[in-house]
Amino acid sequence: MTERIFALDIGTRKVMGLLARAEGDGVVVDDAELVEHPTRSMSAGQIQDVPRVAAVVRETIAALEARCGKIPTKAAVAVAGRNLKTVRGRAKLPFARPQQVTAEDSQWCVQQALQEAQRQLGPSDASAQYHQCVGYVVTWFSLDGETLSQPVGHVGETLEAEVLATFLPRRVLDSLFSVLEASGLEALCVTLEPIAALQAAVPEGLRRFHLALVDIGAGTSDIAIVREGRVRAFGMVPMAGDFVTDRISDQCLVDFFTAERLKCSLASEGPIEALDLFHRPRHFAPAEIRRGLEPAVKELARQIAAHILDLAGGQAPQLVVCVGGGSLTPGIEDAISDALGIERDRVGFRAPSIQSASPAMSTPQAVTPLGIALVARDKAGLRFRRVYLNEKPVHLLDSGATLTVQAAFVAAGVPPDQIYGRPGPARTYTLNGKVRAVRGFPGSRGRISVNGQPAGLDRELRENDRIKFEPGSSGAEGIATLREALAEAAVQVRINGDLQTVFPNALLDGAHCNLDAELPDRARIAWDSPATAWEAAEKFMHHSRGHRHDSSSVTLKVLLNGAPASRSSVLCAGDQLDVSVSEPSLPFPEPLPEAPLPFNSLRVRLNGEEIVLQPAAGPGERVMLFDLFRHVPMNLSAVPGKRLRLLINGESAGFTSPLHHDAEVRVFFE
Repeated sequence: MTERIFALDIGTRKVMGLLARAEGDGVVVDDAELVEHPTRSMSAGQIQDVPRVAAVVRETIAALEARCGKIPTKAAVAVAGRNLKTVRGRAKLPFARPQQVTAEDSQWCVQQALQEAQRQLGPSDASAQYHQCVGYVVTWFSLDGETLSQPVGHVGETLEAEVLATFLPRRVLDSLFSVLEASGLEALCVTLEPIAALQAAVPEGLRRFHLALVDIGAGTSDIAIVREGRVRAFGMVPMAGDFVTDRISDQCLVDFFTAERLKCSLASEGPIEALDLFHRPRHFAPAEIRRGLEPAVKELARQIAAHILDLAGGQAPQLVVCVGGGSLTPGIEDAISDALGIERDRVGFRAPSIQSASPAMSTPQAVTPLGIALVARDKAGLRFRRVYLNEKPVHLLDSGATLTVQAAFVAAGVPPDQIYGRPGPARTYTLNGKVRAVRGFPGSRGRISVNGQPAGLDRELRENDRIKFEPGSSGAEGIATLREALAEAAVQVRINGDLQTVFPNALLDGAHCNLDAELPDRARIAWDSPATAWEAAEKFMHHSRGHRHDSSSVTLKVLLNGAPASRSSVLCAGDQLDVSVSEPSLPFPEPLPEAPLPFNSLRVRLNGEEIVLQPAAGPGERVMLFDLFRHVPMNLSAVPGKRLRLLINGESAGFTSPLHHDAEVRVFFE
């Protein structure tokens, strides 16, 4: 037995369900049911009151089941064509230096491009709440300005991506799925209302014409432009049959539902009896009502015609095919032809050509549900698969490709920063006026599990799978030292046979600083010239001997590549430097005799910080380590129970150890 199709059209004024079977190139409709909403629970094609709309759907199902038995639990449905939005989004991922692009880099860039596309559809802080991505394609990747089809494995500094993404308003799908769930149904497929109407009312033979299909419903008039066999554009006018009903309500002083009944009776010639707003019986002449409606009908036609011309590039179509209940409004076809400036016989209503015993199929409201059934027969339309993300349902577009956790995150609008962890902020500095950046540390990835098992973004999903997701955390700010910043200006040489890295003398924010000092954000680093052989030799002897030599006592001998080096000899990478003491009578390893301290000042470094002292002692008096604490107060009992260490130039010292010019002092607890 051929599988039955249950097509459901949830409109502004009514709900229509039909049961059909595929037969040849068409369908056979076994039965249909049309139920009107008793309240205005729909507005302009949008569901406003889910429970009340679901109640009407259940009533429709009950009527069909009473005549035909159990109906399928999966229904083919439609949403308004105006809801579909397609936009482009771009994203850029800069690297701190040229590096190989990974698959994760590519995924991150695509996710950012999708998020940028989504931002164009609504407020930047909430667009993911308003629209759901139902499909996307990557139109191009670019690495350092060169377009690539696949960037993974290539090396570059800047990766870019562009996507073409299609979205539906999240509330449209969510409310539709909520109504189906409350009615005991699932979505078999979702199509667009104008596409469904085209399937039913405009056969392939008519599509060679330049025509406009106008589906005049209760709240909206959906428009599709067809030319040369293809659908060229969709549009919508937020005005339809209810606009006319409201005019009757104003004209006759009756409530909306009474006005709707009067509108449906305008084809009769005899008087129509109804109660006015004061519950008084009144008799209304259909001809008089029709005359009073002419301005409203012309305004509706004018709006429809203007939108048709806008979608068709200013050119009036050859034909206008009207469908929907609003197309039966008296005078609407003539008014549309006048507004478009085309002959009146080129605008008309086209009923679906189908055989059915159901009287509901003879109404203009049958066009859209019949088209929905035809789309379902062809297995076209959008098909969704339901999964749960942190216990909230997410409907994934099932295009036939493998559905993954990443697809669920895209559909749910999960920001990429939560998936991959936001990179820490970069830190910038200038080196001789040129801007440099230190990239922040990567954040920690979010934790993902599917049905209780750890999973990755590429994990395949099945119907009703449950995803648990814990967002990742942001990374730390980028950190760099002066040594790292000067690395590009440093040279490697051999000093006395050992390989050494020699850095130029540099100023950090205008002051000399230790090479291991951390750079503040927007630091300014400047150096005038590369290091000389003599500067490298002096630093080498200072650091290797634990103190600085006294040029009045010893003389260094510096050879550069085997020849005596001048004071201005600049070091180059690969140079050989030989450093020795020229006076053997004063062996360099022995400590130099302590000289009287200068009477005016003394410069030392305490825990890396330079301190300039003005000693109270007179000429010839020694300054001891404890004198330092008179100028720089320290709380030596701050960490009770720990061992206090005092070092001068790396050697253990005591409070009475003498200080000398340029001494390196460290005070700490261990």
